[in-house]
Amino acid sequence: MEKERLGKLWEELLKQQPTNDDLRYIIEHVDSLGKAAGQKLMEQQPTNNDLRYVIKYVDSLREAAGQKLMEQQPTNDDLRYIIEHVDSLGKAAGQKLLEQQPTNNDLRYIIKYVDFLREAAGQKLLEQQPTNDDLRYIIKYVDFLREAAGQKLLEQQPTNDDLRYIIEHVDSLREAAGQKLLEQQPTNDDLRYIIEHVDSLGKAAGQKLLKQQPTNNDLRYIIEHVDSLGKAAGKLLKWSKKEIMEEIKRLG
Repeated sequence: MEKERLGKLWEELLKQQPTNDDLRYIIEHVDSLGKAAGQKLMEQQPTNNDLRYVIKYVDSLREAAGQKLMEQQPTNDDLRYIIEHVDSLGKAAGQKLLEQQPTNNDLRYIIKYVDFLREAAGQKLLEQQPTNDDLRYIIKYVDFLREAAGQKLLEQQPTNDDLRYIIEHVDSLREAAGQKLLEQQPTNDDLRYIIEHVDSLGKAAGQKLLKQQPTNNDLRYIIEHVDSLGKAAGKLLKWSKKEIMEEIKRLG
């Protein structure tokens, strides 16, 4: 009975020419009329926002609404919306986005969601003043450009965290990044990171760590990981009463 009444009310609404706002309300709140309202909305000069509404709420019309949105001067945000929500149009929307002055964030979006265009978007991002975060994004997602992005990151005032990121993810630049990290006020944690991940710089990092107020944990780390500095680190250890008792018990 309610279904029949709802159908009659829908017919009556159509006679009174519902606005796009009316149709959007029905799409969101009346599931049984969602497809009909979405179809009607698509037929009466929908705005880009109307079409995004259809994409969001009407699964059966998602591709058609996405295609229509592609054809009526979509903004970069519109194209990103299509990429995220309409799988079948992701490649086409990504290609269009690449061609209409994408921002760095747009390019990162393509890199993340459109596998086919990942390399092209990464290359474009490399060429338009990428931030350090942009370069780390390329390193993370675009294998082919990892070394190029890492090299560029090395050259544009990398933070200590950036350098540790290069050490972790770009094997070919590990030593260069470690050397740079050694030279720009590394924290004790930074130095321990170098010791752990850059074998060729372990001794140099250990020596620097010995000179900048190492904690007992730092000293034990050196003893464990840098054989040549173990004796020097051992001399600097400051034993608490508790530690002394534990060591006596261990050796006793």
